[in-house]
Amino acid sequence: MISIVVSFIYLVWLRWNLFEKAIKLDDEALTPSDFCLMGTWMRFENYSPKKAEEEVRKYMKERFDTDVIYLNQAHNIKDFY
Repeated sequence: MISIVVSFIYLVWLRWNLFEKAIKLDDEALTPSDFCLMGTWMRFENYSPKKAEEEVRKYMKERFDTDVIYLNQAHNIKDFY
């Protein structure tokens, strides 16, 4: 019976330590998704990919004084079919 209690306490302690380390690693690791923004329902004068990209880059530079490294344009497929 003592071994069961000791094993249980050890497993709880082990789980706690693993959980704490996972949180610490997650907080310290920087991934590309940490720097991503998703915009929805954007309105553009011209919806061509190049013109939309220019407008987004211009807006981000003027409003937030930051550069856009990569722009991935996704579209709702039902808008086209």
